[in-house]
Amino acid sequence: MVALCRGLLRVLLLLLPLLPLLPLLPVYIILANVPCARSVDVCKGAEETLSKFWDTIENAKHGDVMLINIKNYYCPACNRYIDVWNKLEEEISNYESNVSLFVFDCSCPLFVPYCRFFKVRYFPTFRLLHPVYDYMEGKNTDYKYIAPETEMANRKYNKELLLAYREVDRVNNLPQFQRMMQTHLCKNVNFNHIDLKSCYADVPPVEESPEYAMFIATTNGAIGGTTGKGGANANRMAVERWKGKTFTKDDLKHDIMRGMLFTLRRNVSLGLDVEKSTVEPFLVMAKIVSDMYPELAKWLGDLRERLAAQRYPLRYEQWSKVVDELAGMGGSAPVGTASSMGGITPVGSASGMEVIPPDVGSTPWSEPKFKVCEENSVLCSYWLLFHKISVHCLMRDKERYHFYMSALTNYTRNYLNCESCIQHFVTAQESCYYGFCNIHSAESFVIFLWRIHNAVTLRSMYESIVQETQVRGGQPELTDGKRESKIQFLNRDLAFPPEKQCKFCRSGIGFTRITPPFITHAMKQKSVSDLDFDAIDGFSVKQVLNHLVEVYS
Repeated sequence: MVALCRGLLRVLLLLLPLLPLLPLLPVYIILANVPCARSVDVCKGAEETLSKFWDTIENAKHGDVMLINIKNYYCPACNRYIDVWNKLEEEISNYESNVSLFVFDCSCPLFVPYCRFFKVRYFPTFRLLHPVYDYMEGKNTDYKYIAPETEMANRKYNKELLLAYREVDRVNNLPQFQRMMQTHLCKNVNFNHIDLKSCYADVPPVEESPEYAMFIATTNGAIGGTTGKGGANANRMAVERWKGKTFTKDDLKHDIMRGMLFTLRRNVSLGLDVEKSTVEPFLVMAKIVSDMYPELAKWLGDLRERLAAQRYPLRYEQWSKVVDELAGMGGSAPVGTASSMGGITPVGSASGMEVIPPDVGSTPWSEPKFKVCEENSVLCSYWLLFHKISVHCLMRDKERYHFYMSALTNYTRNYLNCESCIQHFVTAQESCYYGFCNIHSAESFVIFLWRIHNAVTLRSMYESIVQETQVRGGQPELTDGKRESKIQFLNRDLAFPPEKQCKFCRSGIGFTRITPPFITHAMKQKSVSDLDFDAIDGFSVKQVLNHLVEVYS
């Protein structure tokens, strides 16, 4: 569709020289309404949401509360949470008459100015907004304010009430919401809590987990075990792949580059001003990818040179223009540099950088358009990049594994935009999880990334089961060993590599899936550690290493 739109534009441009001759020629020009659409409409309902938001704050009265879920379509954690949020919104709407909930999706350009205003750095982020009688001092320094005449996203707030907002944690159910109200609002002398029912609710100070009781009541066994009959095989993990995928090395390269370009277009700034230090981890990563893919070295070299030539810091609007020009969407010389007469070749000229690098398609940088990864999983492209780099290190640059580990960590810290993901990645290093403190070779570097990736997958499955249980009201049907559970990821084997892709990689025993006994153990412990999701005991490490080299070399 994008190519069709561009083709139509080229046809119209070719007709321009003929305009003086139109009175002499019987020319018929039919302009069809050709939508230059993307595969996913991330802005669906955005105008209605913003209209409702402004109507709410401009008609707010003391005692009203607004809770904003600031998400991103390309954030897996946000998408896993949305079903919980939808149920929570229904419960709160039925319980509290003066509480409004909103979802701002920062992948939609209409919401980007609001993400900038609320200083969003990670997804999902939550802002609690409400009128107050006066500015709060002392312990309440976490509050920011929308005062009368405040400019917010190119629109002025003209009402007289002072609005306060702060960042709050995610809530999964009504009791958690009530506890949040009691923590931040019910004892706040600047907030009128009279009509807020949550302030009078009897909520236990320590939350119980009755929605998980069925796991504890109906299952027994050690962590990682299975239910049902099986005798000697009861503790043996049946290997099953929930969703297997095959892909070519060109597909792999395509998704790695698409993820990087999308990161440059959307994730580097998040609507914030861009410093030179913000861009440097991307420049380092682009150089590494140039070494991995020599056929892209010239294009990536030009890209790095142009980014390095900018005069930082750049405001968000300037940065967007720079990236648009680099992507071939603009027409003038890059912002912050000398003009094209001063040595910068305009993008799209015969001697300039190609608009789109080879082998990554012609879709805009603002759309990932993956081949291997799901359409909204930029995180998947990060993992492909990381595994590719680790194998490149093993095969081509074995002595510098510490450099590559540092480059991946800096890239993750700066661009992942998922706070919990960054914390898990950094905690694994600080706590020596997954063999991090035993990285003494390129081989151990490869295996560390494989172990943490499997742990992320299994932890995500666990969170999905917990959230689906909450949405269903805590009454899922467990598997009886003969049929599948109706819970989407329960007892599903998603650890990589699956047996059908690597016959000798599995050891036949060990933890590779989330089972009812695992959840039983987790609930009894009240919490789980990242290390609980390490699946290394289910694999032959030597065979896994050989398989990773085969896939990513």
